[in-house]
Amino acid sequence: MGEDVHDKILQVIKEIVKSRFPDANILSVKVAADESSDGGRVLNVTVVFESASGSIDPHRAAGLIRHTRPKLREAGEEAFPIFSFMTKSDAEIAGAAA
Repeated sequence: MGEDVHDKILQVIKEIVKSRFPDANILSVKVAADESSDGGRVLNVTVVFESASGSIDPHRAAGLIRHTRPKLREAGEEAFPIFSFMTKSDAEIAGAAA
């Protein structure tokens, strides 16, 4: 994935994540192209957040891919997004903070 394409896809995903989780403070969104075990293209998306409740709405998380896939296709990306969520403190422990 070229840098311009990556930036475009990253922006699309950031906008969707922020709109789907308005009560969470989204600190960072990282996207890495990868390959699934069966050879399909995937996007590993890591979202680092803070929220008053300490979690995000699981119903919104479950529907995130349904909202993301059409927007990715519009941007010319067919890879399947795989989302991971972590709190700021978990990201700091894992060394993945923004």
